[in-house]
Amino acid sequence: MRKITAILLFIFLASCANYSVLQQKQSAVSVNVFCAKGGFSGSGVIISNKYVITAKHVLKCKDELRTIHVKTFDGEVFEAVFDKEVQDDVARLFVTSSDFRNSVFLTETVSVGDTVCAVFPRRGYKQFCGAVTKKFTDRIHAKISGEFGDSGSPLFDEDGRIVGILITRYGEFVTAVPVWVWKTLEVTSEPNVFGVWP
Repeated sequence: MRKITAILLFIFLASCANYSVLQQKQSAVSVNVFCAKGGFSGSGVIISNKYVITAKHVLKCKDELRTIHVKTFDGEVFEAVFDKEVQDDVARLFVTSSDFRNSVFLTETVSVGDTVCAVFPRRGYKQFCGAVTKKFTDRIHAKISGEFGDSGSPLFDEDGRIVGILITRYGEFVTAVPVWVWKTLEVTSEPNVFGVWP
């Protein structure tokens, strides 16, 4: 009987872990920016219905920013507009479609040594995990190997809560802007749907 109970408990915990990973992947998106000449690609994360957080430099066209497309885990593509920004390379996008919905949990609790995981939409939604190596007032460093196009990808704790978004990579490490720097972008203001890049 104990053996059966242990097996059932293992199956339950495994299913919970798989659900958490799926939830993380469903909150991560690809961000494709179309400029007057050329464009850029990056990633982002859905923080609430209608809103996506990404790295600001992903949106920085050398000329006119024409269109922003957000592609979800399910393969759906939605049009978005630049909405708000904060100083630390973070921007908020507003998705205009009423069919765009999701929500995630944010956390400001992370310490050096904690395991964190990044989901990379630009790499087929692969997930890589590593330890937090440094923590500053405006940055988190983690031992996760990043690639070109990973900017804006979400960083999660072991409970599936977002702790930050990636903005740069160096060797086998990534740097993220933590939640506490940009959390006010989540709910503090109405969308500026006619906004242009400052």
